[in-house]
Formats: sequence, structure tokens, C-alpha cells
Amino acid sequence: MATSYKVDSISVITVRYKRPDDCHIFNGYYYYPQGMTRTCAVEFVHLTDQSDCMPDDDVYEIPLNFKPAVPGVYLFRFWDGNDADGSQHYFEAEAEVTY
Repeated sequence: MATSYKVDSISVITVRYKRPDDCHIFNGYYYYPQGMTRTCAVEFVHLTDQSDCMPDDDVYEIPLNFKPAVPGVYLFRFWDGNDADGSQHYFEAEAEVTY
């Protein structure tokens, strides 16, 4: 993602993700803005009528539109799954927003 953006300008952040298996399909984003922090995660729908799910190692790309309203440094936290001890893990990146 870029390291800088403009206020009131729509920018596209490309999000890359893997599916747990081919019975999961993209269903939007979990997007939680809190102050200057944006927590994001890909949401899936599990196709419950499928019983023969296969592993899927492909990497998919989807756009996330970002339109900041105020200048400053934003922290993006992209959920990356749970680590070995079960704690949630995030990829974090900062971006400066200017006029």
C-alpha cells in the first residue's frame, strides 16, 4: 500500500488474501475505524452445501477503497490470522494523509 494519501480523495488499497479452501468465497470486509486506526479483515462465506472442499493455495487480490476525511498518520491493521498460540496476528502499516 502507499505511504501517503490525500484528504477527501478515494484511493484503492490492494488487499491480497488466501481462502481456507475452495468452499469459502469473499463476502466483503470487516472494517473498523477507531480514531486514526483502521482494522481490516477479509470476510468469507462458507458454502455449506459443499462437502468436497479442496485446499486452495491461490492468492487473490481485491480493492479496498480508502477516503480519509482528516490529515494525519493512519495506522492500518490487516488481520492475518491466528498465530501458533491462538493469538490474533495483524500486518500493520502506516500512511500519512495530507491536504
